[in-house]
Amino acid sequence: LYYSSQTYGAQEVHNTYFWTYDALNRLTDEEFKTNYDTLFTNGQTPPTDGDRPLASYHDHYVFDLAGNRLSKTTDVGVRTTGGAIAFDGNPEEALTYFYDANDRLLREERNFSDTEQSDTVTLYTYQGTQQTHKTVQIGEPVEGTPQWVSQTEFAWDLQGKLGQVTSRSYDATGTQTGGSTTDYEYAPSG
Repeated sequence: LYYSSQTYGAQEVHNTYFWTYDALNRLTDEEFKTNYDTLFTNGQTPPTDGDRPLASYHDHYVFDLAGNRLSKTTDVGVRTTGGAIAFDGNPEEALTYFYDANDRLLREERNFSDTEQSDTVTLYTYQGTQQTHKTVQIGEPVEGTPQWVSQTEFAWDLQGKLGQVTSRSYDATGTQTGGSTTDYEYAPSG
C-alpha cells in the first residue's frame, strides 16, 4: 500500500496504490485509486501519470514458468453513484507477449476495447543475442503493407556494446515524420 497527496493549482489529489505479488515475488496486480475525477471538471485538464491520464485502474499480469510476462490487462475504474471506485472486470486495454525458445521477446500485441484507439503490434528482431530492430505498426499488415508507427534499429560494435540507435516515426500515410540517430562511444575501461 502506498498513499500520496499532490496539489495541482488549488486542487488536492489523493492517490492510493495497492500491489499483490505471487509466491515468486512477481507483481501480479496493481490497483490505483484517485479522486482526480471529482476535482477536475469544467474543461480542466487533469494531471497524467506517465503516459496515461491520472485515472483509477487495475492492472493484472500473467507470467510463464520462466518468468516471462505473458499478458497485462488494464481495467479503468469508474465512480459509482455512491462515490466509490468500481472495476467492471472488462479490460479497456490488453497486452499479450510472445517469446522465442531463448526467452527473447518477439512480439507484443496491444488491443483496446474501444474503437477510438488503434490496436498495435510491436515486433522485435535479433541477430544472435543482440536486438537489432523494434517496429511498431497499426494492427496486422494488410496485404503485406504495414502501417508503421515507428521503427528503431540497433547497431552493435565488435565488443557487443551498443554503438548506434536510429529511430524513425511515421504518420498515417506511411510518410516518415521524424527521426534521430544516437551514436555511443565508450571509454577504454568500458
